[in-house]
Amino acid sequence: MTPLRLLLFFGIALTSVAAFSQQNGTVKVYTHLAVNGARGVPIIDQPNASLLQYKWVSPALHIEFDSGRYHEFELTNLLLQTAPTDEVDTRFSFGLKYERGRNFNFKKNGPLRFLTGISCRAYYGMEQLNQSGPNGIPSENNVIGLALAINPHLEYKLFKNLAFDFSPYCEAINFAVRRELVFDEFLVDEQQDSIDFYLLKLQFFLRFGLAWRF
Repeated sequence: MTPLRLLLFFGIALTSVAAFSQQNGTVKVYTHLAVNGARGVPIIDQPNASLLQYKWVSPALHIEFDSGRYHEFELTNLLLQTAPTDEVDTRFSFGLKYERGRNFNFKKNGPLRFLTGISCRAYYGMEQLNQSGPNGIPSENNVIGLALAINPHLEYKLFKNLAFDFSPYCEAINFAVRRELVFDEFLVDEQQDSIDFYLLKLQFFLRFGLAWRF
């Protein structure tokens, strides 16, 4: 399934959920920046020495109840690189993040809102390396993982239905499994397949978004 079809499916499914829930629904579009080399998908998401690095844009649906509690669904880690480089043929990743939290707003109709929640993010990534890479052998990496994070939100109402959402978040833990396939005709089958485990802790991201309440 292509990223465009994933976005379309995500939008239709979550809009339907909001329609039937009869609660306050908000559509959001986030931009993510990694702080000090943070990675969303190990191996596939390459680290950078810069203090801040742009990562991806992600759509989300926020459903809030009268009690102040909310659920938020975000389609994240969207990456598709198909133009070959000296080492990489293809990179692809996507993830689904579910966040549950509460609105701590003291003034119901005030311009500022503070929310905070915890989230779980499941993701998949794939990378194909061509024979021009450092080892001179074609290979493929497949990565699946799960990350847990704390997500504060500071929302400021710009217009009646439009708000700005500043929501930096900290991933307390990011656990991933990588399966590497090496396509070397001189290796026996048992040596072409290997599995590695990764555990990343305390990664920080900045997240900015626009929210449209309907």
